[in-house]
Amino acid sequence: MGHFLTFYDVIKYCKAVISVCTGTFLLHRAGLLSGKKKTTHWNSLRRLRELGDVAVVEERFVRDGNIWSSAGVAAGMDLTLALIAAIAGEEIAGRVQLAAEYYPALKRYGAAHKAPMAPAYLKAEDRQGIESFGNELRHSSNAV
Repeated sequence: MGHFLTFYDVIKYCKAVISVCTGTFLLHRAGLLSGKKKTTHWNSLRRLRELGDVAVVEERFVRDGNIWSSAGVAAGMDLTLALIAAIAGEEIAGRVQLAAEYYPALKRYGAAHKAPMAPAYLKAEDRQGIESFGNELRHSSNAV
């Protein structure tokens, strides 16, 4: 009978293992997240904390070693660009960002980001920094 590689045999050779949104729970079920910093969709953060062996971080995406996770589908784009930058460099990530036209709007609509269940990165009170960054982008003569 031949030798078959297990999931764990393969994982140790991967440059990156990624999960988007609640895919974090699949990686946990596979035994890959114990003791790791991870995130998931804001509506599942409580459930991720209840697992007890994962350090929950309320960020759009998190990298801990070769395992990356994003908070949701849109945050998965941020993770993807960061992964490309880590593997192929900032210039390549910038080209992908331009080709995808992925420049997230800096405007927040409504007040959902103030809801009790909203993740910490949405509740940030310092909006001035984000607004001034948006103004810099709009007025930059070196814009891509």
